[in-house]
Amino acid sequence: MGWMKTVEGELAERRAEVERLFGVYKEKELGLEELRLTLEHFQLRYAHVVAQKQVVLEGLNAQLDEIRAGKISNGRPLNKTSAAGAAKRGSSVVDDEVIIIDTSTAAHSLRDAKEAKRVYRKIAAIIHPDKAKDGVAHELRTTLMAQLNEAYGQKDIRKMKSILEEWYESPESVTGDDSAAELQRARRVIARIKRGTLTIEAEISKIMASEMYVIMVKADEAERAGRDILAEMTAEIDAKIEAARSTLFMRMYA
Repeated sequence: MGWMKTVEGELAERRAEVERLFGVYKEKELGLEELRLTLEHFQLRYAHVVAQKQVVLEGLNAQLDEIRAGKISNGRPLNKTSAAGAAKRGSSVVDDEVIIIDTSTAAHSLRDAKEAKRVYRKIAAIIHPDKAKDGVAHELRTTLMAQLNEAYGQKDIRKMKSILEEWYESPESVTGDDSAAELQRARRVIARIKRGTLTIEAEISKIMASEMYVIMVKADEAERAGRDILAEMTAEIDAKIEAARSTLFMRMYA
């Protein structure tokens, strides 16, 4: 009886923890979605205002580099015939290449394929959706089965085994309706929520470390100070485009 009270007490605590952690998870999930949308909106502005001009500048600089390297003159490529000949010679080398089949490697691949098939059948027999006893378990089994099929298609045995581990660590794999089973499920739900929260935090950190996010933050800070960084960047690129066009004209036609 004392043992049952202990289980019931911990179960109540774990359920309260699940509710609290899930609230934190949903809050971070919403924050990630808002961050993505904000960055996506800024990227569209950046592409429309700055990126298109940057492409033009890069194209002009590429032409200047070719002129400096002596690859084009008066707007036309040099040594076109020799270039075509080189391409043809490269093609002929490929055409004449002798392909040697490594029989030891082929045998090794065959063994891997057989092992992958054995592992696949074993795991499929455990996680197959037909074995689900409720809708939640069926949904997870269906997802894992799809991942298993994909991993088997790539003959990725390690991935297949990780899918089985995921199933064994899931709340859905716990059987029974007593308090001990409920407690075990609650513990696994807590672990799952924590993993999901860490994944979201990692994604947020990745976005915040990106170059586009840094530009967005600088643009927001400048806007509060009454400046338009995108307009300033555009003006700077426009000046570089004009300078590149002038240099290109002089190099090609002067």
